[in-house]
Amino acid sequence: MKSEALTKLRTMRHIKSNAEVFRGQKARTTGALFRAFDNNDAPDLEKDRNFQTMLEREKRRFASRLQSVERARARLLNSRKKLAVIIDKNKALMELRRELQKENSSDMCDSSDGDAVNDENFEMHY
Repeated sequence: MKSEALTKLRTMRHIKSNAEVFRGQKARTTGALFRAFDNNDAPDLEKDRNFQTMLEREKRRFASRLQSVERARARLLNSRKKLAVIIDKNKALMELRRELQKENSSDMCDSSDGDAVNDENFEMHY
């Protein structure tokens, strides 16, 4: 029968404190900090073919986005022009209707015989 004892049980002896962790690390010197910012070790991205193709792709994407924005602006201006024509037509139609109503109401007020409706003799027929 196998033993069911926990073989990898971690106790307080196995856990390192922060001080023990920092003691195990090496101190970073000024030279090590300078090397982190040294650009001589970095690969030359200007000559890298993958980077160049990525730049070209981004330029094409940006140009296509600009074209789509211009097309959207043109469609918006075109629809605004169409709506302006419709609004102008409706305004002219409303002015004509108002004039006709004024003429009709003035005609009704001017003629008191046969054409005008007498309230006494007026009956609604449904």
